[in-house]
Amino acid sequence: MGGSYYNRTSRVHTDGTLVYETEEDHQQKLEVADYLERPWNCLFKDMGRLSPVDFVVNRHERPSAVVEVKCRPHPLERYPTAWCNDRKYDWLLSWSAGLRVPGFFVLKFTDGVFWINVKDIPPDTRMGGCRKLVKSTTDIEPVHDIPLDLLHRVK
Repeated sequence: MGGSYYNRTSRVHTDGTLVYETEEDHQQKLEVADYLERPWNCLFKDMGRLSPVDFVVNRHERPSAVVEVKCRPHPLERYPTAWCNDRKYDWLLSWSAGLRVPGFFVLKFTDGVFWINVKDIPPDTRMGGCRKLVKSTTDIEPVHDIPLDLLHRVK
């Protein structure tokens, strides 16, 4: 990933919403989706940059999963846990229930791509995120710690 997260700036969407995802961030998510389509035998539909969930996954012409993708600039075992912010956890659970399909949290690390069903993420939260506010008050927010042994490697 180019540049420091702590040096990023926002841009303004046509509706006035601030957008912090860079073109590089978005491209990395699309590459992960492309990578997963073959082993998962499905098609990923990008839900748009301002959607609370990144992708709806289709198989046999019907929704079969919802997916949130996060790309990390380090190997899996650099930290003792991975984490999912509580907002994404809640949206994945909500969309999953509403569409009656599984919700998956996908993490791309420098040494592989991993996934977990949102229902398997421990429900307890702690305050986490950035060392300082970069873009908004959600830079420091409730997060769910995910023990690394709960993650499944995509082969």
